[in-house]
Amino acid sequence: MVPESALLPGRSLLDPRVLDPGDEIVGRAGLTDNDIDQVVHVLEGLKRWREAEHRLTDDLRERLQVGGADMQMLRFAAAAESRAEVVTPRALSDHLGLSSAAITKMLNRLARAGHVRRLPHPMDRRSIMVQITGEAQLLVRQAMDQEKALERQAIGRLNTHDLGVVIRFLNELSATGS
Repeated sequence: MVPESALLPGRSLLDPRVLDPGDEIVGRAGLTDNDIDQVVHVLEGLKRWREAEHRLTDDLRERLQVGGADMQMLRFAAAAESRAEVVTPRALSDHLGLSSAAITKMLNRLARAGHVRRLPHPMDRRSIMVQITGEAQLLVRQAMDQEKALERQAIGRLNTHDLGVVIRFLNELSATGS
């Protein structure tokens, strides 16, 4: 890692000229300094967006006093309930990629905290459904609505061509496994 003191004024750690001065990892052949500056601006924008998203989630996690996987579960349950879908431990296990034992521990923890309750499944009496409770539901929905509103506002300011470029970029970025 390059120490901050070694950076040139105005240079970011996301800048390949800083991280890879020998051009060993990321080839820059044919790119001008302006081209590279544009790439760095995109990377910095992605970093700021991730940080903003994390801040929203971290604030909510702190208010609810839950961990990361618990937060994912609450978000999944809130979204499913808003679509009038029944949330089962199996659905949570599939969505979160956790074992049934881990889901049980999570549900026990969240039920003790008053964030979820277990109820009989409405159509399968051998199963249970998981329901997110009042305050947790309200806080999670508000956070999700705020995130979506901010995303829609940003997207709404783009024209059709720009949206196509963004979609193509995000699809290519997703395909890298990054």
